[in-house]
Amino acid sequence: MYSLTLKNPGGRAYVLMPGALLNGNRFESIPAPYLPMYPANRSGPDMPTLISNVPRLAKRLDEASRVQFFAGHMSWPALMCWHPDTREALFVTAPSHVEGYEVLWELSEPEGHETLGLVLCAPGARDSRYVPIRTDEPAQDPCPPGLDFEIPATVIRFRAEDLPSFFEQVFSLWAEALGQHAAPASCPLSRAADIITGKYDEENWFEDWGLYLTAPDPDGKYPYQTGWCGGGIAAYALGAAPGSLTRQRAAENLRRVCAESATPSGLLYGCRRRAGWVPDFEGVTAPPHARRWTLTRRQGDALYYLAKDLLRRPPESDDPRLGTVRNLASSLVKCFLSQAADLRPTTSDLQPPTSPWGHYLDNDTGEIAAGGTASGAVIPGALALMHLLDGDAEMLGVAESAAEFYFQNFTLKGMCNGGPGDALGCPDSESAFALMESFVWLWQVTGKPDWLDKARAAAQQALLWVMPYGWLFPADTEFGRLGIDSTGTVFANVQNKHSAPGICTHSGEGLLRLFRASGDQRFLLALRALVRALPQCLSREDRPVHDPAGHPLPPGWINERVNTNDWDNNVGGVFCGSCWCEISLLLSYLELPGVVAQPDTGLVSCLDHVHAEWVDPDRHALRITNPTRYPARVRLLLETAGSAKSTPMNPGDVETLPVVHLEPGEQIILRVSECTDFSG
Repeated sequence: MYSLTLKNPGGRAYVLMPGALLNGNRFESIPAPYLPMYPANRSGPDMPTLISNVPRLAKRLDEASRVQFFAGHMSWPALMCWHPDTREALFVTAPSHVEGYEVLWELSEPEGHETLGLVLCAPGARDSRYVPIRTDEPAQDPCPPGLDFEIPATVIRFRAEDLPSFFEQVFSLWAEALGQHAAPASCPLSRAADIITGKYDEENWFEDWGLYLTAPDPDGKYPYQTGWCGGGIAAYALGAAPGSLTRQRAAENLRRVCAESATPSGLLYGCRRRAGWVPDFEGVTAPPHARRWTLTRRQGDALYYLAKDLLRRPPESDDPRLGTVRNLASSLVKCFLSQAADLRPTTSDLQPPTSPWGHYLDNDTGEIAAGGTASGAVIPGALALMHLLDGDAEMLGVAESAAEFYFQNFTLKGMCNGGPGDALGCPDSESAFALMESFVWLWQVTGKPDWLDKARAAAQQALLWVMPYGWLFPADTEFGRLGIDSTGTVFANVQNKHSAPGICTHSGEGLLRLFRASGDQRFLLALRALVRALPQCLSREDRPVHDPAGHPLPPGWINERVNTNDWDNNVGGVFCGSCWCEISLLLSYLELPGVVAQPDTGLVSCLDHVHAEWVDPDRHALRITNPTRYPARVRLLLETAGSAKSTPMNPGDVETLPVVHLEPGEQIILRVSECTDFSG
């Protein structure tokens, strides 16, 4: 057992347990069944941040509280605290397991919140356990009597002048932990992408609609979703597939979206069902006041990837997609300008009641239906891309204004939310990564150094949702049997307590841009872990992943679950479902090089499942080896550090990089003089 009591003058400490508590989850909570929805009397643009019934510390000073987490309930078993008055910070970490028993973390505070008490123990037993979305389920943790192992905790105290500098130091500790764990290896990205592409052509293409379905069932609950879990994002990724039929279908998918899914406001409908294009909740169980709502993040994703696609393959002036994309961008600009005067920053530690584009928009009017989150975090980046496409100064101005508001009221307060459509305003990883993408694009488009600093700050917070180590899956679970490593998987949010393969739903190319611009290799290390984690979770014909009933997931399926705790009674297992992670893998192969090498610095990093090293001390040649059982097509980014900083990377550039073809076990040597980089 290990215990520690912390002073917390005024109860004002920022409390972080990665993946589980952000600012203690001290937000107003409302009881709701899964899938939680804002009630009619709690909607509108000026509503405060609302979260579902998840483990949390008390918001009110006159209330005592306690939370209990096993190590696997967090992306990283650690506690970080920072006090804004004393500028003192504390970091505590411990192994996930001791003598085979998982370590239990208990954090408590009395009325007044003047202290925080931390207890670590192994074995440990909870008073109750969390299940979606309740915190009062009886726990039946096996805790043999008479055992109490010593916990080898690491405690570091330091000073931080503000929250960003606190996160900078915490991120350094996270990167150090990640560097001690080898990234998992399985099959090359090209092989995995080919399997998924075949699956999409065979199972997801629906000729009647001319769409790649999000879920391969046109009669399902959400057969096609705009943004978030797939939709046009899949078509964008499949547009670069090797097969001409796949590329034709992807182009048809995007054409159909642009021709058919626009609403009267210029936004896009959130779903396609048998009845046609409809709002997100039309035809499913939802309260009447939400029938016309669309998740703001859906609209941002649609604009982001449609703009990327238009920049990747420059359109003709009469391209019918242009009108829809421009109308969508104009609708979002109009929405922002109509409520810009009401964007009120807050001096509290919580989020403002009004934020750009809110959490949900009204499909018909384009107005905010429910506010208070960073659901629109990717929209500034999308508008920056539209500026690249059209040179519209107003769009760039709105992008910068909105992004600045997000930075001041979310990043600087250490919390992002509103990315998922199923977790109310709970803190999440999806909006955090989306905000990083926006800041990076604003830096590239404007050249202003401040945006690069903000992108670094956003990335440091987003990456704390990523597991920097391999959790010990029980041997009798599916993941234990397969030897799957949780390193590099991403916790979803504080409500849905699972990790997942990949970022929902991005490749993480913003981290590559950050590395190239800053030279900070920690971002490349993080990206390597993220990318390498994906293929190991792919169900393949020669290595299927089974559901709890023993049924194999079909080849090409990746399930979103990396369950390191019992929140859904399926530790180390998946449900029988095909998920957005497949698209994250396709994006990773499309948008990221497989090998990054710099002759001047000696850096070599393999994002793909190959090995590379310099042949000679002068770095005139690079040896690349394929240790897997599959052929590999690997894109090579070979450039100097100076070229990386001075040459921007635009959509489609990675597709032009040299491709190395390797048979299983093959080794080749490439001379640097024979390769090119972005600068030619």
